[in-house]
Amino acid sequence: MRIPVRALGSIVGVAALLLAGCAKGASVVAPSGTGEQATPPGELLLLFRAPQGAVRLGGEPSGVPEAMKGPMSEPAVDHLLLTTSWWTVGMTPQQVESWLLAHPPAGSTPNASMVGGGSGTAFGETFALPDQGAYQERSLATSATAWHGGALLRVDAMEVRVGVRSARNEVPSGVTRLKARTSRPGPGGSPVTRTTSVTDVATVRRIAALTNGLPPLPPGIRNCPMDNGGRLTLDFYTPNSPTPAATVTVGLSGCRDATVTTPQDPAGTGLNATPSDFGDQVLRLLDPTL
Repeated sequence: MRIPVRALGSIVGVAALLLAGCAKGASVVAPSGTGEQATPPGELLLLFRAPQGAVRLGGEPSGVPEAMKGPMSEPAVDHLLLTTSWWTVGMTPQQVESWLLAHPPAGSTPNASMVGGGSGTAFGETFALPDQGAYQERSLATSATAWHGGALLRVDAMEVRVGVRSARNEVPSGVTRLKARTSRPGPGGSPVTRTTSVTDVATVRRIAALTNGLPPLPPGIRNCPMDNGGRLTLDFYTPNSPTPAATVTVGLSGCRDATVTTPQDPAGTGLNATPSDFGDQVLRLLDPTL
């Protein structure tokens, strides 16, 4: 299914529901070193075809009605990239809507029509664009409302950034040892921590390979079991390295996701460790009682 969409403002009518259907999986794995190239949202705005006679404004004008304060709909995810442009045109909002449907952005598919209420009525259209590399749910969303004898038009270019696996967020191939520690709830809620060190190179590299095989976390909203705070942390080292070449943190309850950080990716990349029971696999290789 497509990524959940949240509507902003009061939706009083829907002329066309969001098209459902099977979208390709949200996880995107890029070959090492390819980076995360995609058309920035600001450039997506260049695909917008403004109605004849429309004038682009320098920014949001004062006195914009509440229905135009945000996109009429947007993906309900983190890592949303959004850029907005504002226009005025000598048409009614309904004429703007008809013109946009007759002149969609190149390569797009009309995806939704909405009417927003509240302070001022806005007519909205959303045009879906193909996924591109690490960027998915790419779209141009428009909304128009009556404005000083014509129409005020808001255009939002949106993309959802999906993490990619590359050399910068993988455990290096040259690791030879690791330190593992678990933290679990103990009596009275105080955490109980256990640690172990592994110097068997084959085991270390087996765990590194399991880590590098995990896909990025998909965007979207998920329901998770209760998380009691249990964590497994793995610090990987190369020979003679005083600091970790990569650190992996794995949840042992809840969604049981993982995060990998490296000197090249200090912010970390979320990994989907749930389907593979990654944490349990690693503990079996180390010490099931850890």
